[in-house]
Amino acid sequence: MAREDGAGWIRVQSRRLHDHRTPRGRHRIRNASDAERTGGALRDIGSYGQWPLAIIAVGLIAYGIYQLVNARYRVIPAV
Repeated sequence: MAREDGAGWIRVQSRRLHDHRTPRGRHRIRNASDAERTGGALRDIGSYGQWPLAIIAVGLIAYGIYQLVNARYRVIPAV
């Protein structure tokens, strides 16, 4: 089956991808002045329960440890 309009197919696929990333379409921001700061984002994630926030916290702690180890043991070659 050949597609007549490739651009239309791309628009449909990108819309599906966007709808997949925003659960139930409730996080769509229509106006830039409606955007919230970090507190609003964490409040939205917290509405799914404590587990998503715990996973984010563990990830941030692991990243911090990685950066400390990287800073301590990194070898910078002499020029």
